[in-house]
Amino acid sequence: MTGRWRRYSRVVRSLVRSEGSDDRIAAVLTLTGARRPPDGDRVHDDIVTMIKTDGGLEGTVLHPRPPSDSGLLGRRLKAVWRSSSDPPTSALTLDAMASARAGEVSPLLSERLPRSYRKAEKERARIIADTVEDRFGERVLLIGYSGALRRELERRGLLRGVVDADPRVGVPRRARLGEFPLLATGMVLVNGSFKRIVTRHRGPIALYAQSCTHLVPLLTRAGVVDAAIVESFPFHFCPGETRVRVFAGG
Repeated sequence: MTGRWRRYSRVVRSLVRSEGSDDRIAAVLTLTGARRPPDGDRVHDDIVTMIKTDGGLEGTVLHPRPPSDSGLLGRRLKAVWRSSSDPPTSALTLDAMASARAGEVSPLLSERLPRSYRKAEKERARIIADTVEDRFGERVLLIGYSGALRRELERRGLLRGVVDADPRVGVPRRARLGEFPLLATGMVLVNGSFKRIVTRHRGPIALYAQSCTHLVPLLTRAGVVDAAIVESFPFHFCPGETRVRVFAGG
């Protein structure tokens, strides 16, 4: 077991043991759709699942398929988390538990994206690339798909390669991880790839996460990841409605 995975496990245990985060799920909303960004090179299949509890806790995941668990309404967060073997559902409930600690970790940077889709896409990529350049200063392996981000990293000479070009596919077991910096999308938290990354990769790790935006800052503070760029829902669905926040570990 690596140090990163031990730290991740401690964060999870602290959330599950917390007395203030075992609310009942009061609402579940799943949005599905497909979009082709302006001048985009492919259609993206998007599925977002959100839950809210009686006490106002919230969890959100962007993922490649609907959660396999059904009947979430009325169940307690911890009971769902303990009984679920479905990665999206586990991530969803952990994020809701983590929302009880919203505000505990202050961002280094917080910027609202422009309302224009094209401008927002470029600004998002710039913020992520700035974080990579400032924190790591060398080429990164990108896990997850973003055409604008890939192009910006390439323009700056910061892209080592792309492991996972399709969010519906988990990180391959044969993927060559090492001691170089790695930039992964939050999809790895909901497709079952995160443990493989943090137990096999020896270099710095940054997350660009639209999933688990309450959980990710806690992971950054705990040193599970070295930096994170977090964008809460509605992100690309409603450009201009969202804010990008940057977090960094000590």
